[in-house]
Amino acid sequence: MWNSKLSDYFSCSSGVRQGENLSPLLFSIYLKDLKLFLSEKVLGLDTIKTEAEKVSLSQDDIDVLYKLFILLYADDTVIFAESPQKLQIAIDSMFDYCQKWDLKINVSKTKVIIFSRGKIRNLPVFLYDGKRIDVTYDFQYLGIKFNYNGKFKVAQKQLYDRALRAMFALLRKIRQLSLPIDIQLELFDKTVVPILIYGSEVWCPQMSDLANKLQLRFYKMILRLGTSTPSCMVLGELGQFPVSIQAKCRLLSFWHKLTYRENKDKLSCIMYKFLFSLYKSGLYRSPYLEYIKTTINELGLCYYWTNQLKDIAETASHFKHEVKTKLQDQFIQNWFAEINHNELYYNYRMFKEKFHFENYLTILPSNLSFVMVKFRTLNHRLPIQKGRIDGIIRSERICVKCDCGDLGDEFHYLFSCPYFCASRRQLLKPYYNKNPNCLKFSKLLCSSNKSVLLKLAKLMKIIMYDV
Repeated sequence: MWNSKLSDYFSCSSGVRQGENLSPLLFSIYLKDLKLFLSEKVLGLDTIKTEAEKVSLSQDDIDVLYKLFILLYADDTVIFAESPQKLQIAIDSMFDYCQKWDLKINVSKTKVIIFSRGKIRNLPVFLYDGKRIDVTYDFQYLGIKFNYNGKFKVAQKQLYDRALRAMFALLRKIRQLSLPIDIQLELFDKTVVPILIYGSEVWCPQMSDLANKLQLRFYKMILRLGTSTPSCMVLGELGQFPVSIQAKCRLLSFWHKLTYRENKDKLSCIMYKFLFSLYKSGLYRSPYLEYIKTTINELGLCYYWTNQLKDIAETASHFKHEVKTKLQDQFIQNWFAEINHNELYYNYRMFKEKFHFENYLTILPSNLSFVMVKFRTLNHRLPIQKGRIDGIIRSERICVKCDCGDLGDEFHYLFSCPYFCASRRQLLKPYYNKNPNCLKFSKLLCSSNKSVLLKLAKLMKIIMYDV
């Protein structure tokens, strides 16, 4: 098509269409001899071979590791070397291969990264066809930024920034379409969380709190809560688990697949077997394996650790389900422990009996649901909360609307403060006005009746705007 007009039909006997599935297959076939070509001049990773011999790895596995000097993924090519001289030889060999098969390499996009404990000041010079290759301290490969020190803080920060942009794009759509809370949560899980935990199979042991912070930031924004709102209250109202649980689940599922004997011929499994052998023999301390071992033991699944690389009957799906269930159960136990042992949640624990999504968030109109969630999560100026911020001891946070001398908390204003007596009689059933107690307080705030919730939210609104 040109100038909105179609040309006559013509045939094309060379090349493939844009996005054609055959393209990467043909390219991989075309490069099939690359490893063999480079192996004639490139020595490989001598250190790996030496270490592998120490732990009595099979000769076949040693041969695989010895030839681990190049990784190919579509048109991305990574070459490994243990010294500047060896890398330059490999680069020269790559140039000869490209000359032979009429391939071109974009030198401006080609980088060298030197992994070391500290930054190397006097960087060596590497040349490809007489052109200098940039030496950088970090490089992005398959969506993950690798840093010279082997840590993933830079990668996590990059993923956080990407997810942050996706989150604000989602918030704009939410405002335009006025979506309900449950749909907002689902969209966040489908569009933002995958960005946040991308590659967590690798960086999870070095996980920072960035992913959980972004998740809580989104939840507080859609509920219109203050930034200082306790995290356990936010997660409790929405019945949502921290993103870190998904990251851990992905890591352990990936580790479980690496230990399958059926996958023993895969390069990743051979590399893991080598790493585990070094760790088991005490020749190398692996933070990655120590994190997995600790997490597995904390979940009560030490059987999987002690029997790895053996025939295990459990399938990957069964293992993943078991890990996910135990991680969630462990979190809920810690959540209840925090609720029950902190003075800040004294009233909250009276009505919050389960860790689940609260139905009032979808039953009520958005303006009233925001009022109720604020009242329940200390986003108000009642004396019980204002006094805490001002540093007043709990016993002296007295109601200023009456002369009863009672504590100015949520229970007092909903059930006994004389100042709101008229509104209370109008909006609450006589059952709640007569002999109020903790059980009635819990029953009222846990109600699923729309009429009751509407009137309760209106009473909360009157209290919050008047105190």
